Amino acid sequence: MTLTLVRNDISHSEFRPKEACMNPSTGRSGVPKSVPAAPYHHGDLRNALIEAALSRLDSSGSSDFSLSELARLLKVTPAAAYKHFVDKEELLAELAALGFQRLGQAFEQAAPRDQTPVGSRQAMARLERLGQAYYDFGLAHRGLFHLMFGAAGAAYRQKAMASGRSSGTYEYLDRALTDLYRVKQVTIRPNATHAWIAWCLVHGATELAIAQTTGIEHAKTIGRKIAAVVVNHLK
Repeated sequence: MTLTLVRNDISHSEFRPKEACMNPSTGRSGVPKSVPAAPYHHGDLRNALIEAALSRLDSSGSSDFSLSELARLLKVTPAAAYKHFVDKEELLAELAALGFQRLGQAFEQAAPRDQTPVGSRQAMARLERLGQAYYDFGLAHRGLFHLMFGAAGAAYRQKAMASGRSSGTYEYLDRALTDLYRVKQVTIRPNATHAWIAWCLVHGATELAIAQTTGIEHAKTIGRKIAAVVVNHLK
């Protein structure tokens, strides 16, 4: 009687197609290994958080959002957001600083520092353009405008004054009034109180327009009208 030996030492893989042993993640044979998902990295999270917050301010006119909400919007963890800002108040102070910086840019475009008015007409036009720029900025960035002159803006201004880093926006108004006196458009030398009154006029008009209470019909000429009031007060 002849015995037939059966081999039991053959690996099961020898009876499987070669493709079945390929690791789809490497293209090599062997048992496939799980590939961990790569963590999400944002290129510039700090600025992305600021821009997301600005977008919320522009769309809703309110700062009623949290850092965690912004983090979810950007698809990052709240912990990642808090690495850039200690709390929401720090983010809002940063937004206020950015708002004053952009307002300063609007002023510079309307009345460049390196240009000195020659004659009463140019000095008057300079004040008019500054008032119009302020008004237009407020209506274009309502949420940011309210933030700048709220608690967050006050915190930023206190910090800026303590460090000697003022935004310089108020200097534009002060210089415009001084130029009116220099070219003899007004007879009363403007002081801090006069500058404050001029600011109150344009700020109040802007706030009323934002609230849609009144003044919308004067939107394109508000700068000229307020400048006329200020000049008449100083004559």
